[in-house]
Amino acid sequence: GSVLLQAEGGSLAGHLRTALGPSCPMPNCSLQTLLRRYVVQPLPSVITVAIVWDVEPLAEATAGEAARTILSRVDLSIEVPCAFEGGLPEGAHSRALLLGLVCRASEGWCGFFLDDEKRAWQWFDQLSSAPVGEGWSVVVERCESLGCKPAYLFYAPAKAD
Repeated sequence: GSVLLQAEGGSLAGHLRTALGPSCPMPNCSLQTLLRRYVVQPLPSVITVAIVWDVEPLAEATAGEAARTILSRVDLSIEVPCAFEGGLPEGAHSRALLLGLVCRASEGWCGFFLDDEKRAWQWFDQLSSAPVGEGWSVVVERCESLGCKPAYLFYAPAKAD
């Protein structure tokens, strides 16, 4: 699904369930459509969320400040039934964990993905890759310093304990 995260407001998961869609295409119609996002069956191994930027409120912020504003509202885990409609298969875990982020950078694209074995974030672009460190805060700091524009989030269903 995609979501418009405005400069003010709650978390990503809350926006996924309640976000309004595009305006009515008919002349003299001021209504907006209500988007309903459903979980498909079987539950996908990766849930991708596209971030749509509302440029007006962020126009005065630097790219780094805007990235920090958006990324501070990203949930590291989401309860799938709270973010999406539709039932989960029997025995499926309802929680999905953030495992990656792809951003638009000044020179193309870059990404951050969690190395599950090391429990550390890895950064990459078209030419190189490097470890970033542990914790979401290091990803947010790197995005801010690079002036990256977050574009896609990748979640995976939590594994059984």
